[in-house]
Amino acid sequence: MMNAAFHISHAGIRRMAGACLPLFLVFLAVCGGMRAAGAPWEVRGYDVEMRVSRNAGVSVTERISVFFSEYSHGLYRTIPTALRMKRIVNGREKEYLYRLRVDDVRVQGSGFSCQRQQDEGRSLLIRAGTPDRLQKGDAEYVLSYTVQMPDDLVKEYDEFYYNIIGTDWEVPLNGVRFSIAFDKPADLSGFRMYRGTYGSRDERGMDYEISGNAVRGTVDGRLGAHEGLTAYVRLPEGYFEGAPKPPSFLISVFAAVCVGLAAGAVCLMFRTFRT
Repeated sequence: MMNAAFHISHAGIRRMAGACLPLFLVFLAVCGGMRAAGAPWEVRGYDVEMRVSRNAGVSVTERISVFFSEYSHGLYRTIPTALRMKRIVNGREKEYLYRLRVDDVRVQGSGFSCQRQQDEGRSLLIRAGTPDRLQKGDAEYVLSYTVQMPDDLVKEYDEFYYNIIGTDWEVPLNGVRFSIAFDKPADLSGFRMYRGTYGSRDERGMDYEISGNAVRGTVDGRLGAHEGLTAYVRLPEGYFEGAPKPPSFLISVFAAVCVGLAAGAVCLMFRTFRT
């Protein structure tokens, strides 16, 4: 009962305009940012490798080749850690909230830092680059991390639904390649790839092949700005084993009540101490 679906939103690179500006100038896709036209950077290669484990953990390696036409400190990469999905179960639509766990973050050949953000959807922000160093020209960032998906709580089937590349890039992506390998034998006859803007079901413009438990392919030409790439396959119920159970609604409510009571107690103590 596991869904390996989540949306990865991408953030890009932003230039350093002067010493008085912050070391990292945020170009966060979910908040808008630099226009594609005249942007002082471009993505020349984007290679994604994924391995899906039996318990619905996903190991990801992203090799991103960038060209800076102006001096920059690096790039931002944002990974959502909360996901809302609507599913049809027994003929009725239900909405589910899933929490994702991102671990083992690494950036080869570059300094990096991570920050967990308590924004509306919750996310992990990875800063790839060095604050005290500017660079210009070609650069390559190799990011790796693992994502643990929870049990999807659906009894009819399991599925793998994964936004390999999100729709938040403000510039086109060239040289897109991808590979997905399943540790457990899987029937991939119903595997599908989609590309395009948010919600697109366009299966054109991609070349991929299925070999055993793996899928490898490329995107024809390039992905335009705000175009994403999604992989989907429905699997038999029970395919994923040992995925962690998300907290139930009652447990969540109980936890929220406890937090509220604790906060109230702290406020009361503070007021008492002040008095």
